[in-house]
Amino acid sequence: MKIKRFILLMTLGFLIILFGLAPKARAAIVGGTVDTTGTVTGITGATYYNVSNWQDMIDTYKGVTPNAASSNTVFLNVTANVPGNSILNSGNTVSSGKSLSINGNNYTLYLDNDTNYTTAQSIGGSDGTARAFGSNGTISTDTTLTVKNATIVNNITSGIFQMKGLNAKATAVYENVTVSNGDAIYGAQPIRNDNGKVLFRGTNTFNILQNHNINDTSSAGADNQGEWIQGGAYLEVVTGTTTLNQSWGNDQPFYVYYSSGGSTLQVDAGAAMVWNLNRKLQVQVSQPSSSHMNSYS
Repeated sequence: MKIKRFILLMTLGFLIILFGLAPKARAAIVGGTVDTTGTVTGITGATYYNVSNWQDMIDTYKGVTPNAASSNTVFLNVTANVPGNSILNSGNTVSSGKSLSINGNNYTLYLDNDTNYTTAQSIGGSDGTARAFGSNGTISTDTTLTVKNATIVNNITSGIFQMKGLNAKATAVYENVTVSNGDAIYGAQPIRNDNGKVLFRGTNTFNILQNHNINDTSSAGADNQGEWIQGGAYLEVVTGTTTLNQSWGNDQPFYVYYSSGGSTLQVDAGAAMVWNLNRKLQVQVSQPSSSHMNSYS
């Protein structure tokens, strides 16, 4: 009897595998925790999700419907360094009205499709695919994408948030982040926001350095992969100091789309914008007294 039962179980197991009856793997949506004090999210009663890899981050954003207590925001709380992952090869589309906040907790996010951080996705987000969180469609102005308290090694052109097109109008917020290119000559551009707002808070540093050298004035950096910001209808340094260190081929700090309505860079009172550029490029700001430029030539 035991032998027959064993054979029967083996047969059933084979049939399940053969005909695909086994349970399908579920998306890696992690369990949420209510922030009873507001110390993690800044909002008492909001829900946050502890994550340590891109799969969990992307699946949780896709699978969670945030409520009013969370201000319609999916809060991701990073608990370890986040390695590169091939999931970044595929599109991960932002939903209009569904905001995202990533608290890096001073860990490193490797924005890469593998774990070789010296080679980049040279096409990055430029082929129309949102490699991390992005959209080519209609995204409302009440959609906010935030990354804070993180170091990012960037190997994907267009960076972590990629808003492309006339109707992609999300607000991107960078707060206390350091972003540096991993590859020496490809995939360095950290920000793409064609027609939305980009806000900077706290202390931010963006290193876009061909051959990782601010003094390199060659044209080694791949064209259109080393701008600081592509798009940028409205940019604002709200608090603290944001620093740009750039030496990248012939790429300038900005490449503006849909500029018929103008493009604005505002540096608020008490804030500062520091430019360390390896070429003498003209940059106009609304409050020159709050901006300092160094040129290398």
